[in-house]
Amino acid sequence: MNWLLICITSFDLKTRDPLPTPKGFEETYQPDFFAERDGFPFIVVEVKKPHADPTILHQDARKVPHMMKLAIDRMILAGIKDPYVIGLLVQGK
Repeated sequence: MNWLLICITSFDLKTRDPLPTPKGFEETYQPDFFAERDGFPFIVVEVKKPHADPTILHQDARKVPHMMKLAIDRMILAGIKDPYVIGLLVQGK
């Protein structure tokens, strides 16, 4: 676990900041947490407390893949070879 923490802290960590979207994009996505490197998000996380409203959980389950696709699209447009994004939805129980 210590290795993972050291590795992640070498990137820019963002909490409650909007996810970068293309110019003119109509929606703003604000994940609970994301990490980026060189301006490209590569980890997107949504965290919900135990007994959260099922409607909110469903919305987040749809939102995380959209945020991942936006990040992948930005990487592809920038010419990054083999782009990847990790999406995580944490539902407390």
